[in-house]
Amino acid sequence: VLLLAGKSVGGGTSINWTTSLKTPENILKEWDSLTNQDNYFNSDAFKNSMDYVCKKLNVSEENNKIPHKEVKLIEGLEKNDIGYKIIPRNLSNLDYLDDGFSTFGSSYESRNSSYTSWFSEDTFDQNNIYSDTNIKRLVISNNRATHIEVQNGSNSKKIAVNKVILSAGALNTPKILMDSGYSNKQLGKNLKLHPVSGVAGKYSEEQKPWDGSMQGFYSDKFLFKNDNYGYLLEGLPMHPSLFFPFFPNNSDSYESFIKDYNYWSGGIVLTSDTSSGSIVNKSPQHLWKYDFNKFDHDHLIDGLVNLVNAYHSSGASEIMVASSPTLHWKEDSKESIEDFISKVNSIKHQPFRILLGSAHQMGSARINPDPSKGVVDLDGKVHGLENVYITDSSVFPRCSGVNPMISIQSMSHFLTSKI
Repeated sequence: VLLLAGKSVGGGTSINWTTSLKTPENILKEWDSLTNQDNYFNSDAFKNSMDYVCKKLNVSEENNKIPHKEVKLIEGLEKNDIGYKIIPRNLSNLDYLDDGFSTFGSSYESRNSSYTSWFSEDTFDQNNIYSDTNIKRLVISNNRATHIEVQNGSNSKKIAVNKVILSAGALNTPKILMDSGYSNKQLGKNLKLHPVSGVAGKYSEEQKPWDGSMQGFYSDKFLFKNDNYGYLLEGLPMHPSLFFPFFPNNSDSYESFIKDYNYWSGGIVLTSDTSSGSIVNKSPQHLWKYDFNKFDHDHLIDGLVNLVNAYHSSGASEIMVASSPTLHWKEDSKESIEDFISKVNSIKHQPFRILLGSAHQMGSARINPDPSKGVVDLDGKVHGLENVYITDSSVFPRCSGVNPMISIQSMSHFLTSKI
């Protein structure tokens, strides 16, 4: 799995593709079941947090419109009886509605990231943000964090604390606790990644894959395909730097792709995973493991086949699947689309054939009132520590199933009201 993650002030929201989906009620109910609760997450309180976050971030379908690059894909999906929905987005300035090439962030700050939304100059002293400073560990004594040890370049310092709220993300939060000597058998376990892969289709007419909104539509028809798990289909801002790692052809193919780049369109399958990974404590290195199981692999292949069918139904002359080697169908070849789909299905469960990325990271310090089953209690407090809390995606009882930006900030808002 290609781990698609970075770090910045504002976290992933600074480069997020502005897709702003609420946690589905089915998932909230399962969060309750996994934590042995009755309407704790599937409650007015949590839903009010989601509403508050969406209002704060100006989330709306009116902040979006279907980009030209996704029109053909939608046409093909509908021909295969797969409906779609407009993606709500967190934009503050509609002048930047067509921001398809800001895949890695935007200097215009048109998206309402956590930094621009929650740390405005009139509500927060921005001098208290230390972007180049790393938390090395918490100093723990008598079940309390007394100091945090931080490092800025070659300078290190211990800072006295009354309370610590960790929100370093599902990859970093467990690492900080591990380096602090904290022990819990669930810490760093249960890592969810929303494994993602994709399909690209080429047309005779221009697609302009850099133009329009980054993502215009999604389809949740298969989100609960089996036992509350499945996948989403979404459009893709097909930046070359994302295309090349997932379609590893030879240099001639790359040259051909760049030459005809204007004629390609991309779509992705975002898997709601039952698979689990783990954060490995090998300080100072940051290591992780992930095992992609057959149940999730079946869902992913099913989604890829649906995208292949959609591209073919809407007249694509070439279709490529993110695989190694790249599966490539051409209209002028002797291969039928049925034979090509059989080829896609044939690599099911074969190791290292489908190329995967981690769409999101969640669940590595999950919430549960039982310390043998989770790292934090229902208030977000770390089990066994009196003054340390976690309020990020690592506390999710299971994956959110949908793009989790709203789920994460809603969880944070919900838990901080209890601290």
